[in-house]
Amino acid sequence: RLTAHMHGLDCDGVIGIGGGKVLDAAKAVANQAKVPLCIVPTIVSNDAPTSSLSVLYTEAGAFDDVL
Repeated sequence: RLTAHMHGLDCDGVIGIGGGKVLDAAKAVANQAKVPLCIVPTIVSNDAPTSSLSVLYTEAGAFDDVL
């Protein structure tokens, strides 16, 4: 949904600010939209800022897939 929303805007990139789920979402959106990504972690207890993988979750918060 976020990637589809970006197509209606004039976005040059994605900035992810937050913890693991937020950073994974930012990585997935930037990848799908083929735009640059800036990661700003606000918690040091996860590996989302250093991993190229994005863990995807269902709307209920359950694990869905890895991108």
